[in-house]
Amino acid sequence: MNSLNSILISFCVSCILMGTLYIICPEGKLSKPLQYIFGLLFVVMVISAAKLPFIGNINFTPPEINTENYEEMEISSAKYVFSYVLTKNGINFKEISLCTDNLPDGSIVISKVIINSDCESEEIIKVLGDLVKTREVEIINE
Repeated sequence: MNSLNSILISFCVSCILMGTLYIICPEGKLSKPLQYIFGLLFVVMVISAAKLPFIGNINFTPPEINTENYEEMEISSAKYVFSYVLTKNGINFKEISLCTDNLPDGSIVISKVIINSDCESEEIIKVLGDLVKTREVEIINE
């Protein structure tokens, strides 16, 4: 019964507040968007003030990360970044291969990048810029 009273009180207060804001609302081009915003605000006010008992406390627990596929995800992400940069700059390539090292703390480091391309090595290294400063890059011309 207490939750029903809370819902009714919040509904009445929200109606009075929204009615006052609607009266103040200017006519013209802004009338429709403001009415939409007021409607959303009304719904939020009623739901948040009511604290419905069937909703209860919502506890969010993040999903656990599967570490078995973590290395594959890192490699595919790195391949995507390299391929995006090369494609964006008009460099034709056939394949990108990555060599990785696993550190004792469990992290993965890309140690070498192998690119099969028909473009000049200097041009590819210039395009990749900061991506290859700490990595060895091998370019295989076809």
